[in-house]
This record gives sequence, structure tokens and C-alpha cells, in this order.
Amino acid sequence: MPNIVHPFRLGPTESSELAGVLVHGDGFWVIGPADFPSFIPRSLAAKFDSATCIISGSAGETPVILYNFRRIDGPEVDEHPYGAMLVSGSIAISSSFLDHGDWPNTQRTTPITPQHAAYISASGIGGYFLQHPPEGKMSGSLCELPASDLDAFNQSITSALAPQP
Repeated sequence: MPNIVHPFRLGPTESSELAGVLVHGDGFWVIGPADFPSFIPRSLAAKFDSATCIISGSAGETPVILYNFRRIDGPEVDEHPYGAMLVSGSIAISSSFLDHGDWPNTQRTTPITPQHAAYISASGIGGYFLQHPPEGKMSGSLCELPASDLDAFNQSITSALAPQP
């Protein structure tokens, strides 16, 4: 299925919130719902278990921030990347969700592992990926980014820059 880019308009307050994340510098870390951007609609954020926050170019003029949100979709896990580009590290010039993504090297939707299914049966979905991040990594450099997050990041940039129908 082709990538579908959904533009997301940000005002000065939202841009400032994103710019505040840049203090972490380049790299990634896994976050829970308490750390999701406040401007993500609550009805949407409620569907997500966790996200990998990825920052690239934090010292440059146009840093990129991507949140790769994860949610349970039946017997599978779906990834929902949200990315933003900032000018001079403060004003978001582009922001979008990538829907129905097509990752070239990994799957955007993956089957739930038996351990995850047992966790859901025992206590619900809340916080599974926050406690069990992809490839077991809670944070790291961009070179250590788990494959699926790297594909989501690259595909989001490529899709956001491509002409839209």
C-alpha cells in the first residue's frame, strides 16, 4: 500500500513544545503516553502504547523530530510515525503523520509475539512496549536505532518531501 501523508498544522505553541525536545540532542529514546506531545489529539494518543522519539540534526538549521507511535491492531502491532521539521530549531515548517506506510526493509505491521499476547491477557496493553522496547533498546545513538524505527524515520522524510497527489 502506498504511503499516505497527512499534514498536521502546528502553531507557535506546538512548535515551541517540539523545539524543547531538541535539548536531548541527536539519538532516540522510548517514551510512554505521559511524554507524548500535548497537541496529539487525545482520542488518537489513547490508542498508542508508546513511541520511539528520534531526533536528527539537532545542532543544525533544520532538525527533524520523529515520534514512531505503536498501537495494537488486532493480532498485530502497527507503527504510526509523526514527524516534524523545524527551522532554526524553533518553528515547525512541516509536520505530518505517515499512514499506511510501506517500509522497504522491515514491516510496519508485525505479528504480536507470544510474550506480548500473554502480557495482554494478564494485564491489558498499557505500557508493554515501554517496558519491552524494540530490540530491547530504550535509548541510543542514531547508529543504534532499531531497524523498524530507522525505516519509519527514512520513509517519513522521503514521503514528506515527495509531491502529494
